[in-house]
Amino acid sequence: MYILTCDNYDGKKETSKALLARAIDIYNMDVGIAMDKSGAELVETIVTSENGKPSIPGWMEFSISDSEGYWAILIADVPCGFDIQLTRPCKLDRIALKYFADEDNMLIVEEGESAFWRIWARREAAIKAVGATVLNRIPAVGGETVELNGQEFFLYDVEPLGVPENCYGAMCLPVEAGEIHYFRM
Repeated sequence: MYILTCDNYDGKKETSKALLARAIDIYNMDVGIAMDKSGAELVETIVTSENGKPSIPGWMEFSISDSEGYWAILIADVPCGFDIQLTRPCKLDRIALKYFADEDNMLIVEEGESAFWRIWARREAAIKAVGATVLNRIPAVGGETVELNGQEFFLYDVEPLGVPENCYGAMCLPVEAGEIHYFRM
């Protein structure tokens, strides 16, 4: 499992595609995969599921996230979801009440604003793992696992390289996480 980050993302789709291509090349080189196509060529083969989850046929599973100028990707050999959230001013209570499960809202009441950002990142990671949308209601994500579409997924808080302390990261996997390799691009 690999998490790669970039700390100067401009928010443009073309830049995200270029970063994905670079991440693919770094991953393939690090694990010693000889591909017939470069990362840039593989990016051009992306397909999107009916739920909106992108994939590259014949390559690894991945999940991309960006927040406030930071871009990051999780690359895994199983379906995965990944999210980063930098804290920023927003209507925390309204968002939490509208989208979060009751159990998660109780954690926010007990633990404060940091719990909100942790739950948000975990919720987004879980949603991405199954290709749902942010508008979907999902079970509480404050624990170690969550059941999505009849399957158990494991939730993890992560700290990607090169992001500030006010960044919350999370990943969601259908298996327990193994070793994570971190790269800063």
